[in-house]
Amino acid sequence: MNIPTTIADQIYSTELYEKIEAIGLKHKLHIDIVGALADSIRFVLMGKLKASEFIGDIEKMLQISREQALAIAEDVNKQIF
Repeated sequence: MNIPTTIADQIYSTELYEKIEAIGLKHKLHIDIVGALADSIRFVLMGKLKASEFIGDIEKMLQISREQALAIAEDVNKQIF
């Protein structure tokens, strides 16, 4: 999938990663898990993952509880989406 350069620049920006990193710190996620969270967020932003599938995706990918996934998704929605 080709995305416009300006959108790609935003998706891979330092600013976005800092927001994701802050969410990871808040939820006490290991750095590897933060990377997987970043991937899931980017997939939603690029249209490769439906927003409606985001919570289930991070629950499975991060191997966390549904409650944790919901709390993380709430922060992602407020700060990123």
